[in-house]
Parts: sequence; C-alpha cells; structure tokens
Amino acid sequence: MPIDYSTIRNDIVDQAGQAVSRANRLRDQREIARQTLARWAGDLEELNRRVAEAAQLDSGLRCAVPYRENLMTHLPCPAVDDRTVIISADGSQIVPNRHDPVEFALVNVGAFRYAHKTTPAERVESRLIMNEELFVNNSLAGEDYIALLRDVRERSLLVKMAKEDANVPVITLTDGQLELFHEPFETEEFKEHFNEYRDALRDLARMGVITAGYVDRPRADLLVRLLELMHPDAEKKHPFSGVSDSDLLGRVLLPGERSAVFKLRSKTVVTHYKDDLELYFFYLNVSTNEKPQLARVEIPRWVAQNTEMLDNLHGNLVEQSRILAQRPYPWALHRAHEIAVVSFQEKELLQEMIIAELGRHGILPGDYSNKQSAKNNSGQKARYA
Repeated sequence: MPIDYSTIRNDIVDQAGQAVSRANRLRDQREIARQTLARWAGDLEELNRRVAEAAQLDSGLRCAVPYRENLMTHLPCPAVDDRTVIISADGSQIVPNRHDPVEFALVNVGAFRYAHKTTPAERVESRLIMNEELFVNNSLAGEDYIALLRDVRERSLLVKMAKEDANVPVITLTDGQLELFHEPFETEEFKEHFNEYRDALRDLARMGVITAGYVDRPRADLLVRLLELMHPDAEKKHPFSGVSDSDLLGRVLLPGERSAVFKLRSKTVVTHYKDDLELYFFYLNVSTNEKPQLARVEIPRWVAQNTEMLDNLHGNLVEQSRILAQRPYPWALHRAHEIAVVSFQEKELLQEMIIAELGRHGILPGDYSNKQSAKNNSGQKARYA
C-alpha cells in the first residue's frame, strides 16, 4: 500500500515547527562554541591538561587532543610531488542470508592505482566465505563481522600493491575511518582479524607509505567535545550538543586549506592503537567556491609527524577532489568503489554457481524461504556496496 500521506502531512508540519526551534538553539550554541574556540585556540598546554583530567574521570572520553598547531590553523594547499603514486581501495560484501537456498558470504575488494603521466591500473580480489568460516561463536556471521573481513582485505591489498612502488612516494587511501568499530574486541575471531589489520598498518609504516582514511561530509564533534571541557558549565553533559566540527571550521578554512592536526583520543585508540599506530586527523576544505565542503582525514602517527608526508597528502587530496568538480571527492576513491561494487545480478549468478557445484557433489541445497520468495516475486532487488 502507498504511504498514508494525510497522516504524514500532519507529522511534517509538526516536525518542521520543531526544526525551527532547534535551528535557533543550534545557532546560539554554534556562536558560543566559536567564541570558545577563539578564546582557547592558542593555549595548547591548558587544553591538554583539561583532556588529561577528563580522561581520568571518564576512560571512554572521545575527543580531539591538540598536537602542535593553534586550533585555528588554516594552511593553504601545497604543491604535490609529481612522482607520487596513489593507491585507493574500497570493498563491498554479500552477507549470508538464512532465507537464501545456500548460505555464503563474499568480500570483494577493488583497488585503483593512479600516477601522473601513466595509465591508471585496476585490480580486484574476491573471496568466497562458506561452511565453518561463516559461523562466529556458533552463530551465523552478521554484517559487522563480514565488514571487518572487508576492511582487513582492503588494507592487505594496499600493502601488496604498495610494495610494487618501493622507490617513489606512495599514498594509500580508503573510504572512512582508520579506527575500526566492528565486532567486540573480546571475541577471538575479532582479535585475530584486528591483529591482521594492525599488522598491515605496520607494514605500511615500515615502507614509509603515506596512508589515510577519508571521511566525506563528516558529522564528528571531536573538536567540539574538546571545547566543551573549557566551557564554564563543563560538568553539564554536552553543552554544545548538536554542534559539529564542520560548523566551527567551515568558517576558518578557505578552499583547499587544511586545519590543524589533532590527536584522536578514544578508549579504542588508547587500548589498541599504540606507538606508530596512534591516530590523528585533520579537516580539509575541498570546495572550489565560497560554500565550505569539509572532509575529515584520519592518519597514523608516522604521517602526522612528517611534514613532507603531510603536505604531499594534503596537496594530492585537493587535486584528486577537484577532478570531480562540483561534487569534490577523491577520484581514486570513487574509482575504487566502482570497481568493487557487486550487483544483485552478480550475487544471483554466484549463488547459481555454488548450487551447481554442490549438486555435482550430491549436496542438494534448500529453497528460498517463503518470505524471500515473496520478496523476489515483488521485484525487490538490490546491489551490494
């Protein structure tokens, strides 16, 4: 049946009225947050002291930590090193579905290699997951676990390809954060794959590769959380609730500029990302006009501490983003996504191949569940990205 638009219309009117009140509240909070940023931007010692105090009271504190630069730093786009090779990776996955005739998962990783004055190269690595490997703690693997396998394989493929360009600067890019938020750290399966992920990062560090995670249209409030510690009512929970880092830095960063580099403070980072794997980040305005379009770029410590690496990453991200003109986003990452995506038709073909092979071994698969059959008959289809 169609949506009950008469009821929804009333909801829209009601919610729009509430949105006006919320917008007014957020406007006031943004202004106070901006004033707080201007007041404390240069006092890194006091800011760090407040973070240390807050972390003792709350081990789960998640916020930005000042590193070396004034919080209102805005640095112009530097020149890029034309020798640089950019390797991006993105993945898609098929999650096992108990309503299908056979239960299986797929991790499909696409990689894209780009260098100045050379022909771009593509690579795909696909991995089928079946039988005992599909079960975690005696339960069928869920989307979170399969996504973890995808993240590990993305990083492993970047290591493999980076080794092929050992004599030039190399930048490796993935979409999203470097910090993983998947299965609970207590499970043995997670620990095994998470260690693989960290080992891949250490390999990139040993090779001197510039690696980064790119977060498009970030909603993070890491800097805001830091500034809340300086608020007169700091004991009040989240006095700047609803304000994002982009709200603050959108007025600071001109097109092509990056922000100060911040250290990422979180329980996960403190516990699991040590030494060279400590995580840092900066914001980048990839816009080509007066309307800010910010990205958050997450980097490990060995990149944050190396000015030459940082500048090369900054310049190449701006250059890559401007290839897509009005919708700035690193072209290499966009191409990796296009390579990795798995269509519904490909999933169906793969399933037919598995059923046929099982049949040759005398194993008869089940059928679609009644629920899935009804969905299939209604024409509900998807792609896996």
